[in-house]
Parts: sequence; structure tokens; C-alpha cells
Amino acid sequence: MVAEDDFCWFSERHLRVRPAGSVRRAASALAHLPGVIDVVASSQTLLLTLDLRVIDADNIIHAVRGVLERPGMRPSIDWALVRIPVCYHPAVAPDLEEAASQCGLSIPSFIELHSTPTYQVDFVGFMPGFGYLSGLPEKIQLPRLNSPRARVPKGSVAIADAMTGVYPSESPGGWRLIGRTPAVMFDPSRPKPSVLNIGDRVMFDPIDLDKYRTCAGES
Repeated sequence: MVAEDDFCWFSERHLRVRPAGSVRRAASALAHLPGVIDVVASSQTLLLTLDLRVIDADNIIHAVRGVLERPGMRPSIDWALVRIPVCYHPAVAPDLEEAASQCGLSIPSFIELHSTPTYQVDFVGFMPGFGYLSGLPEKIQLPRLNSPRARVPKGSVAIADAMTGVYPSESPGGWRLIGRTPAVMFDPSRPKPSVLNIGDRVMFDPIDLDKYRTCAGES
């Protein structure tokens, strides 16, 4: 049951919803509700952008509740398995050596632990295309840096607490940088700008520094 206080208006066109169950499942179902233009998910809530020409504010909560309380609700889209090449070399991974040391691991063991799991995109935020990936092994979980960097290079692969992720653009950031990918994670000129979407599964494929530089156009 979705309670009344699980809905909060941010503006006349933006409604925050706290689903009782899976956020990913709710995002998938509500994306196809008439009048919903966009769905932005966080770890526990959804922000709906509405087209009030299609559905008015008086009816939207009733419609949303009807979708979320539908028995046997299932995702209406297929999640993709995304493979991302990552170079785990100190030249592009300034925190790798220290992170491995803090975890009591050799660098190869740290890399193996990070690159073995299949991660899941829990939500996308912070900047366009930045996916928060759950599934980081407990043995390599470390807190954010005490002092964030003013500049994190585009493509940096990082960890923070129980999450890992990839910076799609250069920006400030406080996550620990343990690798870098030559993949373009976000490009607004593409039909689907973001490589990662909510619910996608993600695997990291280690590559050496030469291949990284070739793929990144640095050779």
C-alpha cells in the first residue's frame, strides 16, 4: 500500500513518489503512464515530470497509486548487460595503490575483486550518465576521500563506501579513483545519450595501459 505521505509535490509539474517496493520496477512501470514525461530515480524515491495537458494534478496520484499497487507488477523493459573496459594502471588510477594497501591486498588481488562482480545500476544522478553501481565486494569498500579533488578526469572509475561508478565527464569529486575507461559514458548527440540506465547490469573488463591509450586516442 502506498500511503498519502509517500507523495510530495516539488512543483506543479514534479511529483516525488516513494514506492513501497522496488524503485527500479516502479520506475519502469511509471515511465509508460500517460502524462509522465520523465522518471528520475534515487535509491528510495522517484521524481516524476508531468505533462499537465495529458493528466491533471488531481488525478495523477490516483493513477500512480493504481500502477504501483497493481498485483504482479513486472518491469516493462529489458535491462542491458553493459561491459566497460577499464585500465587499472597507476598512471590513470591515482588511488589504486593506496586503496589496495588499506584493504590489505595486492594490486592484482584488488583489481580482480573489483572486476569480477556483475554490478547493478541502482540509480543515475550527480551528473548526466553517472550510474551508482551496487555490488562492490565488502573487502574493497572504502569511504570517500577526506578532501574531494577539484578535478576528476572523464572516464575515471571510482569507489566510495559500498558503491562503484564511472565519471562520465570531468568534474570535482571525492570518490577514490582506481581505474579509467576510454568508453564515452555520456554523449547528448547519441539517440540514447547515457550508456548506463537504471537496472542495467555492468561488468568491468580489465585492459592494459597501451590499449587504453589507443582506445582513448592518446597514442
